[in-house]
Amino acid sequence: MTYFATSMASCGIAMFCKEQGITVLGIVAVYDLTNAAGGFSLGNLARRDVLRRFSLMAVVGVVLLYVRLSVMGSTPPAFQRVDNPASFADSLATRVLSYNYVYSIHALLLVWPHWLCFDWSMGCIPLVDRATDPRNLATFFFWAVFLSAAFKALFSSSRKQRRYLTLGLALVAVPFLPATNIFFRVGFVVAERVLFVPVAGYCLVFVYGLEKLNASFPCSKFWRCCLVAVVVLFGLKSFRRSLDWQDEGRLFLAGLSVCPLNAKVHYNIGKNAADRGLRDLAVDRYEKALKLNPDYDQAMNNLANLLKDAGHYQSAEEWLLRAIRVRPDFAAAWMNLGIVQALLKKHQEARVSYLTATSHRRKYPDCYYNLGNLVSRRNLVHYKEATRPIESNDIRLLFFLFFWFVFFFFFFFFAAVLRVMGSSTWNWSVFAKRRKPFATPQCCSRLTSSPGPTSSSCWTILVQYTHTP
Repeated sequence: MTYFATSMASCGIAMFCKEQGITVLGIVAVYDLTNAAGGFSLGNLARRDVLRRFSLMAVVGVVLLYVRLSVMGSTPPAFQRVDNPASFADSLATRVLSYNYVYSIHALLLVWPHWLCFDWSMGCIPLVDRATDPRNLATFFFWAVFLSAAFKALFSSSRKQRRYLTLGLALVAVPFLPATNIFFRVGFVVAERVLFVPVAGYCLVFVYGLEKLNASFPCSKFWRCCLVAVVVLFGLKSFRRSLDWQDEGRLFLAGLSVCPLNAKVHYNIGKNAADRGLRDLAVDRYEKALKLNPDYDQAMNNLANLLKDAGHYQSAEEWLLRAIRVRPDFAAAWMNLGIVQALLKKHQEARVSYLTATSHRRKYPDCYYNLGNLVSRRNLVHYKEATRPIESNDIRLLFFLFFWFVFFFFFFFFAAVLRVMGSSTWNWSVFAKRRKPFATPQCCSRLTSSPGPTSSSCWTILVQYTHTP
């Protein structure tokens, strides 16, 4: 029970490192069957101890899958058509033929790891859409070899042979199951990483086959030399491949020799060249990637950045507009579009682009920084416009406005005075000379209330004052 618990704990740790680790349960199950009394046999599934262990492994597998899905947010990852074109094919026949051809490619890399590439997506392997495609011969040969080995593993008269072949084929096939696109869609076409565990099964089958050859054709020295040669050659190949992974530029160029039709390879070469300051080479590689894949939005974005740095703002804006048409939620393209539009003095459009970018990516500090710069620059322009020196035209305008202000002020002032005085026939000369004392009807009315000589003289003065020629 201790060994079982340890193997289940190791499976859980492996799964949290890489989802392929869940396949350890299948390998343990096959190993349990091969070590059962009487050797490997489907009849061992009816044994009580085997059923108990299988039931526990099933429970552990369900729990691990549940935890894994919970960590992923209970949603499977989303992939694009360029990541795995066969899985997006409309025709079932195209999907089946393409999948099986990819299986044969993996088997070839397992036996003869000559063509190695860091990425096999984006047209690296064209789809197999016809039964007459000559690549189907590779598929036929692969299944012929694999099914022959499986038949030997199940029905061989030799218990040792059944055990070796069963365990070896289990190590080859079970870890590869998640990459078959049978249970769910994967985000790659060919991936060398899915062959790490199958290599152990291949080595087990290879050594057992070499032992059988030595038994049929006794020449131990020759077969030992062959085994040493294979180990040395594979070791040298691994060492050379390790050198490729030490430098990005070398790795991408190695991939170009294997997959020249892969737009992603050209994109990575361009990105590496741009990082090293080789702008012309980067532009050429990005354009090549876009010829192979016209909807490659990331290549459009990076190419636009290079054109922006070179001062070609109009071309940069066109590429960024194409990128957001291909992928409307491409936040980085929206932000770069805002930068280019700000350089083109399209401030309102730039503001809309920045806000769109932040709507697709809430936590986007670079975009908020650029938006703040845009707003501050616009406010500074308005401030400078308001505080710029007064020019001669402005002085003439101010004098003109001041003249009309004074004119209208005095016009309305005198109009108000005339209204207060109560008559439009006012004698200005009399007012100016002041020849008689000033009297008003209101004054005479007050004086009339008290009889005497003063009241009559007041009315006499008022009549003379108002009718003086």
